[in-house]
Amino acid sequence: RKMFVKLYEDSKFILKQKNDEAEALAEKITIEVMANTILLGWRGITFKGEPMEYSVENAITLLSVKDFRKMVNDYADDFGQFKLAEEEATVKN
Repeated sequence: RKMFVKLYEDSKFILKQKNDEAEALAEKITIEVMANTILLGWRGITFKGEPMEYSVENAITLLSVKDFRKMVNDYADDFGQFKLAEEEATVKN
């Protein structure tokens, strides 16, 4: 969240324009944040038929593919819900 807020604040003027440039920048920020905070590793990934080792640069490349980004985001949301339920159960106990 901190990284997202910082990048948003740094680009607030452009993002408030609500045009194609703002949309592209918002997507770029989302990808950068996800690559640095959510998608922190993988095994057995191929891209265009070639094995792809994990790196932040490669994470950015893969997250630039909208369907892959959605899959990662959906998985992170599911895991976030799991963690929330787990924490609530712990608090009850």
